[in-house]
Amino acid sequence: MSQHQCSGKSQCSNGGCEETPITEQLTTLESLLQDLREEGNKMGEAEVLHSMSSCYFAQAKYDTALNVLQQSLAIVQEESAKEIEADIISNIAQVYNTIGEYDKAMEHLEKAIIIQDDIKDTTGLCSSLFNMGHLFLQKKDTQNAVITWLSLYRFAKDLALVDVLQELESLATKLGLPDGNKAWEKLLETVEKK
Repeated sequence: MSQHQCSGKSQCSNGGCEETPITEQLTTLESLLQDLREEGNKMGEAEVLHSMSSCYFAQAKYDTALNVLQQSLAIVQEESAKEIEADIISNIAQVYNTIGEYDKAMEHLEKAIIIQDDIKDTTGLCSSLFNMGHLFLQKKDTQNAVITWLSLYRFAKDLALVDVLQELESLATKLGLPDGNKAWEKLLETVEKK
């Protein structure tokens, strides 16, 4: 998956860990986590756990990152915070992708997409579809990668999502497709004629 496509408090931003050394940031977050638990602030606890997972990810402590993401996920599911739930599930997919467990990554992206579609989270949905296409490509499944990106192109075009269309233009160039979004349009027309 392309790391710049991560959503929300993504692993690519290190959850804010880049300004302060990660170990120092984790110490601060652990202290904050304890305070939030004592206060009974569940959503604050989930947010801090989510941030901690980004730091563990940056340290390549993937099992620990998954563990704290699962803790955070349990809380947001209990609190019915669907947008945050989808974001956490997407980050779980990112960890699985990083450690080469592509089927688990795909499974989690599919869960995130269902939630994002259900709650009309356009930004999260676009990010997840980009990542799913990249994941298919990593699995050497070019056909499904292109189909995924075509569905994203159709979606972005229908909603006039300029930023997403620009990303797709750039992706087309990286994939060697001539004429950027014109190539996506031609592919879409070909698929829709079938």
